[in-house]
Amino acid sequence: MLQQVTLYSAGIVAGSHDPAAAKKLLDFLASPAAAPAIAATGLEPVAAGR
Repeated sequence: MLQQVTLYSAGIVAGSHDPAAAKKLLDFLASPAAAPAIAATGLEPVAAGR
């Protein structure tokens, strides 16, 4: 069986109106607290150290 891997990335655009809030969101999405919800959707959470 062949499985395709899709990588998702995120960033903060230079003209963001609230870069601190954007960073908080990205930090949360990469945190262990978000991992169960991410895994429940069939995605692989960010691995520690990435």
